Amino acid sequence: MSAFASPWEVAAFFRWLAGSYRGIQNDRQLAHASHDGKRKVVEIEQLQERLAQNKAQLLVAIERVRNRPEELACADRPFQVLNQLRKKSA
Repeated sequence: MSAFASPWEVAAFFRWLAGSYRGIQNDRQLAHASHDGKRKVVEIEQLQERLAQNKAQLLVAIERVRNRPEELACADRPFQVLNQLRKKSA
């Protein structure tokens, strides 16, 4: 996955930005729109943080399923992995 946005994503962002500022008639409205934009950036950063944590947890779960004890029955493997993850997060 690339760290850079595609041209389509950049164009979509500028269309959204232009729509956000359409109809602004004074500095107060501009300040409010700017504040909303900053709030959205913070929300996006929080979502990215949560996604990174979820990704890390999922990778740990996948690795634990792959490296399970051989003597463990197939039906018991999901429970064993979940129990390990619960212990780790506690």
